[in-house]
Amino acid sequence: MAHNLAQGQTAPACSHETILMQDPAGLYLHLDEETRREYRRSVATLARLWRTTEQVICCSALELATQHLVPLDIRLRLRSHIGYYLLDTEGRKSLRSSITTSRQNDVRTWLKRWWPVMLYYIGPLALTSAIAFEIWTAGPQSTVLCVVITGCILVLAFTASDGVISTFTRFQGRCCVLPRVDLATCQSLNCLTAIVIPTKLVNEAQIRAVISQAKMHYRHCRHLRAYVVLLTDHPDSHSARPDDGRDDLLSLCGTLIRELNRDPEFAKEEPFYLLHRDLQFSSSEQQWIGWERKRGKILQFLRFVHHGENSFSQTVGDMERLRQTEYVLIMDDDLQLCSSSLQLLLATHLHPLNHPHIERGSWVRGFGILQPSIQLLHGSPDLWGEDWRNPEKLPGEWIFDLLGRTPFYGKGLVHVRSYYDLIEGAIPEGIVLSHDIIESGFVPCGRVFEAVIGEPLPTGHAISCQRIHRWLRGDWQNTYFLLATRAAGRQLPRFGRFVIVRHLKVSLWDISVVVALFCGAALQPSIVLWVVVIVMLPSYVDSALDALHGTGGSGCITVSRILREAVRPPLQMFHLVRLAGHGAMVAADAIIRSVIRLTTGRKLLQWEASTSAAFRGSRFALCTVYLWLEIVVTLVGAGFAIIRYKNYPVACLSVLWLISAVDVLVSKSREMPQCYQANRKT
Repeated sequence: MAHNLAQGQTAPACSHETILMQDPAGLYLHLDEETRREYRRSVATLARLWRTTEQVICCSALELATQHLVPLDIRLRLRSHIGYYLLDTEGRKSLRSSITTSRQNDVRTWLKRWWPVMLYYIGPLALTSAIAFEIWTAGPQSTVLCVVITGCILVLAFTASDGVISTFTRFQGRCCVLPRVDLATCQSLNCLTAIVIPTKLVNEAQIRAVISQAKMHYRHCRHLRAYVVLLTDHPDSHSARPDDGRDDLLSLCGTLIRELNRDPEFAKEEPFYLLHRDLQFSSSEQQWIGWERKRGKILQFLRFVHHGENSFSQTVGDMERLRQTEYVLIMDDDLQLCSSSLQLLLATHLHPLNHPHIERGSWVRGFGILQPSIQLLHGSPDLWGEDWRNPEKLPGEWIFDLLGRTPFYGKGLVHVRSYYDLIEGAIPEGIVLSHDIIESGFVPCGRVFEAVIGEPLPTGHAISCQRIHRWLRGDWQNTYFLLATRAAGRQLPRFGRFVIVRHLKVSLWDISVVVALFCGAALQPSIVLWVVVIVMLPSYVDSALDALHGTGGSGCITVSRILREAVRPPLQMFHLVRLAGHGAMVAADAIIRSVIRLTTGRKLLQWEASTSAAFRGSRFALCTVYLWLEIVVTLVGAGFAIIRYKNYPVACLSVLWLISAVDVLVSKSREMPQCYQANRKT
């Protein structure tokens, strides 16, 4: 049929929508309306690119789909589904071959897809090469110093390139939108989902707060087949069973769960579970801890669901019912779940283009993890309002648009069987702290942009420092997977290594700013100018595109908007540079500790969740120490620069960092100096 239409013969008078409804897999009628529109847009796009008609595209896709058997499970109806040939890369190749052998638009299509990668690598390398040439030819400088400055410029250039590409892709529109089914028409499928909340039992207030969160999560998802499971253990201890009231806390938590299940609102479903595990002695930590921290809890739960192996010492709830779990939504104990987020994640996972396909223990296609958008929430819950639930307020992600997969940040919907099969035995014990990054290397992770989860920022500067310090240590401990040829018998895929390197680059941002500015102010002022330009470049690109895409208004309003957008980047740069001194000290401490711990094999799993730290009232002592150290160093540096060397640029930088340290110390602001926090979460 497709060949005849391509030759210009007459076809039956029917719209391409009618042809799509003849989908052999019977899936087109089970899609939600947004996905159907995406199919129709894809038909129009392919017809324009391949210079044919939309009817030819639809008829050819239908003819290819009819050549394959239709499995009973709609999640496995891949090649028999017409959408495979409209949206999937491999399916489009088959469709293209069935229509024409011409390749005249291949170069343009290739450039349109891969220009961000070329810009990401070629732009920073070219800019750094030009600056390095200027540094080396400016005058006699130490070779080591020139190499250090060049390295810092390279880190800043790659970070700026990342920001520029993200801005361009945001204004171009999201390219990679995952299709999804209409969940209301797929009730026969096993969509039993466990909302898993790993947490520690710290004190009564913390336990009641977690129970309250669990209750809110279930109310958002009670129209679905979902349960809420608390995976608990006690804080670290130097003895196996310390006498500090821990058993009373566990008893309280169990009692609260039972009371919830007996509550008339929930008595019919009894949806709440408690799974508690005992601590184990860790030789690397030299104390009793929960095995493999959060990763261990999730893995033990999945092992129970998958194999029936129960590693939990105390449980509340019908455990056999949990064995039927098909999906697991991993949450933290302080996250806010939108009412539609789980439904969107499930509807996306059920589509055959997204369902994970594994053959002989190896991933073939699809996603084992689907990650929602994460919205950082400022201030108290009373100030959040409803805007944070709107996905249009969140940035896109060019890595997912280009590569079709995204890094995992520990919150998302996991397909139990595929996740467990790909992760089991892949990560060595006692080494990994930021396990989510490594997991996204082994298990492909997709992003459902429309599903939103809110994450409150830490409640204080010390806790914020503690969290970022932990992230940095985790990222640098992951260099083990870059250096080791095979970890636990399996090599980390290239995407996982790319994500590790990307996070290492971000972790060096503050240090690079401080070193480059200080060396430039002391030796070569042109370096300072280059640093300022590079740091402001993403903001200026964003401001320029904002001004160009501004809506309506008179000329006066447009000029006013342009002026505001022109002032914003310098203010942002000043804010980042002002706080970079403290961030560089925290980052340097985390990097040095990670290197030492990787060498000695000790304290690699040192970790405490932000919520636990907040309820325990703990403080990150080194944070205050480094603030005082920064004050002393900058004060002495400013004095030497003015009195002995008459170097006023260095003195100005020292005074700027001195004022910033004093301000943070006095106000105990919870603002962190880095773009690291935003980059890690978006």
